[in-house]
Amino acid sequence: MNGQDQRSGGPPGYPPPPGGQPPGSPHQPGYPGQPGSPAGPPRGSGPGFCPACGSGEHQPASFTWWGGLLGPKLLNHVTCSGCGTSFNAKTGKSNNVAIGIYLACAAVLTILVFWYLIPGLL
Repeated sequence: MNGQDQRSGGPPGYPPPPGGQPPGSPHQPGYPGQPGSPAGPPRGSGPGFCPACGSGEHQPASFTWWGGLLGPKLLNHVTCSGCGTSFNAKTGKSNNVAIGIYLACAAVLTILVFWYLIPGLL
């Protein structure tokens, strides 16, 4: 053999390690990546933390296609530095519903402006 006892997973003459697996084995309970085990350091949740990866580091969005310069400021829209997910910094949740409402209001206001400024257009 190669100096390892095949039954115990350790050197010959020594008892098997606790849990029946060699230390650091991916099949050992509590090893990161196993179901029910943390994948790394504890992650945050709630306001100020990314809903996708749990990171607390984010950058404020200064300009977006849906809101220009004003929308991200109104909705506290930030982008996670770790994974790139965008979310509301105050709630820690997605801004998708708020963005939809923002776009609907902008569309209604645009139609009203055109309606009154150019009566024959609509």
